Amino acid sequence: TIFCTALCSDECGKTVVPITKIVGGVQASAGEWPWQGLFLKISALGARIPICGATLISQKWVLTAAHCTVGITHTSLQIDFGVLDYAANEASAKAFAVEKIIDHEAYNNINLLNDISLIKLAGVVTYTDYIIPACLPTADISAGELCWITGWGSTEGEISTDARNILREASVPVLNNTQCSSWYSTFNIFSTNLCAGYQAGGVDSCQGDSGGPLVCADNSSKFYLHGITSWGDCAELEQPGVYTRVSEYQNWISTTQAENTGFAINVTFHTNSNTPQDSTESNDTPQDTTPQDTIPQDTIPPDTIPQDTIPPDTIPQDTIPPDTISQDTTSQDTTVSDTTPTKTQIYECGKSLLESNTRIAGGNTAPLGKSPWTAVLQKISEGGAFQYKCGATLIAKEWLITAAQCVYGSVAHKFRVLLGTTYKLGNAESNTKEMAVGAIITHPGYNVTSLENDISLIKLAGQVVYNDYVIPSCLPSLETTRADVYVGQLCFITGWGITASMDLFFCRTIYDATVPVISNSECAQWLQGQDILSTQLCAGYQAGGVGSCQGDSGGPLVCSDNSGKFYLQGVTSWRAGCGEPDNPGVYTKVSEYVGWI
Repeated sequence: TIFCTALCSDECGKTVVPITKIVGGVQASAGEWPWQGLFLKISALGARIPICGATLISQKWVLTAAHCTVGITHTSLQIDFGVLDYAANEASAKAFAVEKIIDHEAYNNINLLNDISLIKLAGVVTYTDYIIPACLPTADISAGELCWITGWGSTEGEISTDARNILREASVPVLNNTQCSSWYSTFNIFSTNLCAGYQAGGVDSCQGDSGGPLVCADNSSKFYLHGITSWGDCAELEQPGVYTRVSEYQNWISTTQAENTGFAINVTFHTNSNTPQDSTESNDTPQDTTPQDTIPQDTIPPDTIPQDTIPPDTIPQDTIPPDTISQDTTSQDTTVSDTTPTKTQIYECGKSLLESNTRIAGGNTAPLGKSPWTAVLQKISEGGAFQYKCGATLIAKEWLITAAQCVYGSVAHKFRVLLGTTYKLGNAESNTKEMAVGAIITHPGYNVTSLENDISLIKLAGQVVYNDYVIPSCLPSLETTRADVYVGQLCFITGWGITASMDLFFCRTIYDATVPVISNSECAQWLQGQDILSTQLCAGYQAGGVGSCQGDSGGPLVCSDNSGKFYLQGVTSWRAGCGEPDNPGVYTKVSEYVGWI
């Protein structure tokens, strides 16, 4: 069979490679999905870090999800087309710089309404057999139609540490929104959303597929972009993928493109002579004259937000001294009283009201209030009940820090935070405070494979009121070395994780332990050459016996200064074994991220 190359025609949505799809996630073939783009961040060291999927719709324009692009600058971004294996040097692959990112002006980072962005490329794409745009829909897609999803994302419900270098594909049926809403009873499914998937699960777009395409073919086998991967659980029962419905945004797409295409101008020049001579030049061919963004480039590589996020400029700045925090800052009417004033409790960050000298090097249950910054992060289950997910650390009245692996690929409203508790279920103490999660901001450079930049910020839906059992940890300071952690220093870990490698269940109550900080070089040696990054910190005993285990991910490693004030120096990230010899805990080093925070 002889196929006409893409250069023979300007037809969108027509592949040169014949499509023989299978219902289920399988590897794609080169040229099967020629509109599929790989959205990348190029780090300061030149590393190519995949962020999201994207879809080519013309020689200059690409569509992706707004949660992939909001709040970031374009200067270090790149989109590759013609890619099958992004780890290989493929002749078919072409890289394009980004000229401009245009997020939908009504994008909502909480419920992901209007989760769509246009990307204008800095160059013009030349179509090939491996690079062809998808068509934009002229009509809506019907429920029951089989469509196709593609991406490089995880293939399991949890984050996979296996490399997913090769593009994968799957076929999924479109659902009506009424059915989708009944399955997602606690979440909003808007008319601008499209759902696709199977009731039994098993096939879906997972974490790394955000921003990628859901395409559907017409009778002539021409593919139309009907959905942009937005959110959803990963192939779980009655948890279909939720996509931005592209047909609802046709006017926005065409209007935005028209407003950003550039134009020809007439320019009149005046000389400095006594009799000015007018000279008018006109360019017959319109040229793109869109001004470059003037937002300063971030100083922490890399720059992306792959799941629920809020723009950086909306994050409130601290307006009170960081080390002294009053219990209530609400202003009251001033009156004169003859009574003796009651002393107001002042809560300092990193200061527990319990003495810390009772800590023992080894896992022990911790009394209430001993680690008042340690929080429980829970996620709603299929049955609607909240279950323990990870640990987290309170750092301000609205903010917590956890590991990116705990929240990556999920939406904020699926989580809640428990504070002032020693129980992971939070139902045994009157002091427990339940807080809804308003937003999740994962570090732009988080890598699901290497766990580099394994850190996320959680913004609460409301403010915490500090008390004896709820106090924030201090953050290391950029201006002083007084809180620097050093090799050999004894620090403290807390969490609800398992206490040995063979344990089958998480602990019901919080445990704490003392561990010494070790150098990164010694850590790498113990771990038999495993790379330990400068943004990571290791702590533990060579003989083992004490360590942060699986359920402790996201929890704190705190170290005290000479005044007994505790600073969050590490976020529990990973370890090769649980309390075993030569297997220290590896933590995200918080001092490296204070600027980002």
